[in-house]
Amino acid sequence: MEWPEDSVIDGLMLVPIPKRRDRMDSVLRTLDEMDREFGDGQVAAPDHILYVTSRPSMCPATEPEEPPTHEPWPPQAASGGEVAAQDKVRVSVVDTGLWKDAVGSPVSPWLEADDVFADATDLESVSQSAIHAYAGHGTFVAGVISCLAPETRVEVEGVLTHGGAVYESAICRQLRDALEDPEPPEIISISAGTHTRNGLPPLSLLLLAHRYELAGRSDVLIVAAAGNDDTDEPFWPAAFDWVVGVGSVDPDKKVSDFSSYGKGWVNVYARGRDLVNAFPIGTYTCHEPPNETKVRHFKGLAQWSGTSFSTPVVTGLIAAEMRANRKPNPMSARDAWNAVLKTAIDSHDTRINEDIKIVGPLT
Repeated sequence: MEWPEDSVIDGLMLVPIPKRRDRMDSVLRTLDEMDREFGDGQVAAPDHILYVTSRPSMCPATEPEEPPTHEPWPPQAASGGEVAAQDKVRVSVVDTGLWKDAVGSPVSPWLEADDVFADATDLESVSQSAIHAYAGHGTFVAGVISCLAPETRVEVEGVLTHGGAVYESAICRQLRDALEDPEPPEIISISAGTHTRNGLPPLSLLLLAHRYELAGRSDVLIVAAAGNDDTDEPFWPAAFDWVVGVGSVDPDKKVSDFSSYGKGWVNVYARGRDLVNAFPIGTYTCHEPPNETKVRHFKGLAQWSGTSFSTPVVTGLIAAEMRANRKPNPMSARDAWNAVLKTAIDSHDTRINEDIKIVGPLT
């Protein structure tokens, strides 16, 4: 379907708001007035910015660190043999794009050239002398999925290319286009999100779910990070009930001190502390205290933490479950998620005073 340039989804358009004569905030004050007239968020809403960082940091939960090992964590699962192209589980990673040099590299052989790919416009350009902030984020995520679910078709989308952030309207269009693809993804992994004005669901994603009946579909599943803000304030899109919202735990099963949480919207937790996977080769200068200005050198792997990375753990587990049940009747993404959830460890976290469910490897 051809969409008008200013259209986000059915009936929703991007409209710039002119400056007000009373010098009040053009967007927020106008929206307050519209809410009083028509109801909260029913007619108009901000075009929120989704991001991969905790507020106001420049990194997911930690900055990338030189890894203590040459092996990935989580470790590579047994491949189980080759899978025909038409039978591979299809995963879309909505992220910063793909650093192509990691694919097929002897340092990260789990990123196989016939499985992990990106369009030319979604490839990430990285300077070895000065690796930029957020570089390699999408590649790292794809690597985690590939370790847990070998022989999975992983397409990395370069949506969060501007400082690890993207407008809500842009990510909605990306999801819209993916869902209308002749071979749509079965799992969409999103390691980004946002808090919203008045805590209301992002309007464009709400309409997207309605347009494509995402709440009732079993053939496509969105898995999204709960955020690294150490709060129970809903983080969207993870907070939607049709999305699997993923928080982070440490190896000791305790909720990571950076992870957002919330019994009503975080569905599951997986390890997001000190994962090791593919990362650009080169030199990175830290931006955040206490390591500000410290120079780190990378040779193709990094150690990194955040709900950005517990999310692909869950995505990988779901993809692996689907692969194991591909024939004779393929298991749907939703059914695979339900099967993974049945393997969860039940735990009580005293810091957040909540019962939680944990999936995947911890040590």
